Amino acid sequence: LVIVFLFINQFILVSVLRRSLSEGSLLQEPRSPRFLSDSTIHRLTSPAMSGLKPTSCRGPRAPSLPSAKEVLTWAQSLEVLLTNDYGLALFRHFLRSEFSEENLDFWLAVERFKRTRHLSKMAARAEKIYDEFVSTTAVNVDSSVREMTNQNLHLGANPASFQLAQDQIFGLMETDSYPRFLRSHLYTQLANQGT
Repeated sequence: LVIVFLFINQFILVSVLRRSLSEGSLLQEPRSPRFLSDSTIHRLTSPAMSGLKPTSCRGPRAPSLPSAKEVLTWAQSLEVLLTNDYGLALFRHFLRSEFSEENLDFWLAVERFKRTRHLSKMAARAEKIYDEFVSTTAVNVDSSVREMTNQNLHLGANPASFQLAQDQIFGLMETDSYPRFLRSHLYTQLANQGT
């Protein structure tokens, strides 16, 4: 069990370092739970949550190991899982092992997009998101949702431009990947620590 936790902490640290060195990548985008308070969404979209952890002069650090009680709360909902730094990192690792990390990356990128204030930045960010995730079929959205997203963007980028696609991807993660994550060896081992 200790080896698994050391591996996860090392994985998180390497991921944080890799993202911190990747300039302009959409993978640096912060998280965005759909049904959370404004203060929680603000915390999740702050620079500290974008993959760069504020630290002393020693550099980025991984989120601290959660207690078994905290881990068990992740089973309440996908939103709860995504509001926990360690839970998010573990879920990302799980999605990467299933070759579906792009779903989370898209969801996070759209939330960052929705918080964009300047129209010129919004248009540029919308184009990046569309090119990287939607037009390339990197994420699995229905053709009607893909077409509606395209039409929304042609009318002008606004915070709701990707809403249908984001909701569909969130629903996919919630009904498909999230239940498998809760049954995974990584989650169950972490949840059973100390028992």
